[in-house]
Amino acid sequence: MTFVSTGFPALDSMIARGGDCKGFPRGGLSLVIGQVASGKTRVLKSICDRAHENGKRVVWLEPPSMATRAKFPVVQIDTMEELARLTSSLLHPHKVKDRADLIVMDDVQLLAVETEGVAAKAKIFSSIFHRDLGPTSVVMSWQATRNLEVPK
Repeated sequence: MTFVSTGFPALDSMIARGGDCKGFPRGGLSLVIGQVASGKTRVLKSICDRAHENGKRVVWLEPPSMATRAKFPVVQIDTMEELARLTSSLLHPHKVKDRADLIVMDDVQLLAVETEGVAAKAKIFSSIFHRDLGPTSVVMSWQATRNLEVPK
């Protein structure tokens, strides 16, 4: 298995949990969860900056309310359905050279769902992540709605 490094050796080591990991796994989904204003977006943006500087193709997806400025492409999306369509085109472009190395979806919980209900949102998430991610690392940030206990 190959990885997209976070650019921070200590963080790469934490992700590994004692394994041979060197960052976010290619073909895998990583979830970054934290309280409001805990630094999720800042850390992920730093990771993307470093990956971009090292020649990786990075795409940042976010709700329109975010307005992130970056050296890499930032795409604003309104709905979960739009997220599913865009993710599919980034994972399976017409030309392999256009495939993203790292896709970051920031504050996904803020996206609207065209079809109402929790079941609809679950179905869309399933359609995004139960497919071949190929060599792309996908990272999502999600705002925690209650206190989290950190595993020791």
